[in-house]
Amino acid sequence: MAPVLTRLSSGGGFGFGKITVAAAGGTITYTGYLVGTSDQPGATLQNASAAFDGDLGTAASISAGFGSVNRLATITFTPPTPIPATSFRYHGYTGDNPGTGYRVSVNGGSYFDLSQSAQVTWVDLTSSLTGGQLTSFSVQSFSRQSPYETGVSLFALEINGSQLIDS
Repeated sequence: MAPVLTRLSSGGGFGFGKITVAAAGGTITYTGYLVGTSDQPGATLQNASAAFDGDLGTAASISAGFGSVNRLATITFTPPTPIPATSFRYHGYTGDNPGTGYRVSVNGGSYFDLSQSAQVTWVDLTSSLTGGQLTSFSVQSFSRQSPYETGVSLFALEINGSQLIDS
């Protein structure tokens, strides 16, 4: 049986819903489908569950370390089956500073730079959806100058107006 997308109310009047993926054995948590990669030897994804805890003040992260230009750190979310989506937003760092840039890829498409001011905010990526579904999302930081330390964080993902939250 294929997983089924279910929208649940968050309660408490926070104005956002909760999406879980129901499967034959219960629900599937999103944290298990998050992977971090880095140019820094030994770097691992930190606090992965924070990306799906509903708290916009916590984040999954990975460092690319301190060093030369073009060091990369990437966080990728690949759900076990495509998630039907008419809208998609990312909450995280968005922009340029002298030493680090950020870019995203949706559904395996080409990366494109987020050139907003350097802040943590929601970014609407709906126009990047293909086929009415989300199959993957990657956010990547890269060092523009040396020596700079770079890393990437993922605070939250939102599909169809609801944050993805582990249950």
